[in-house]
Amino acid sequence: MPSAAFDTLKFVKTLTTHGIASEQAEGIAEAVCEVQSSSQVATKHDLDTMQFEMQRSDQELKYEINEVKHDIGDLRMEVKQEINALRAEVKQEINALRAEVKQEINELRTELKQDIYELRAELKQEINELRVEVKQDIHELRVEVAGIKHEIKALESRLLIRLSAVLVLSIGAFSGFTKWLV
Repeated sequence: MPSAAFDTLKFVKTLTTHGIASEQAEGIAEAVCEVQSSSQVATKHDLDTMQFEMQRSDQELKYEINEVKHDIGDLRMEVKQEINALRAEVKQEINALRAEVKQEINELRTELKQDIYELRAELKQEINELRVEVKQDIHELRVEVAGIKHEIKALESRLLIRLSAVLVLSIGAFSGFTKWLV
């Protein structure tokens, strides 16, 4: 920064007017000049320049902040779009899985219905076979019972014949006994 202009002659005169010796006033003026030249004192021009640069930096910073806000808004939009795309993709996958599960359930239903139909047919077949066997067993039992009845009738007939013979013999013996007794 350039230093401000310093009038040493005027300064020495002011000091001597106030009672300081001329040599001392010149020494003080020389010391003040050295201090002023070695120190960095801002001038009005330096301050104006600094203020202008700060305003420009402030505007640049505001512009960058606005750009960052704009970038954040763009990123927000991108993220929302990605989320919506993901959401749609997940919904589509869920719907596809639902369709698959429904298809599998329908296939299982069809298989179960077929299995039940086949099982019913097998059971009906087995029941019919059992009916035939039971009917055959009943027929065989009836034939056997008829045979037993026939045997019982034959036994009855033989028993009746024997009883008749025993009765005839008994009657004949009784008549002979009664004749003998008489």
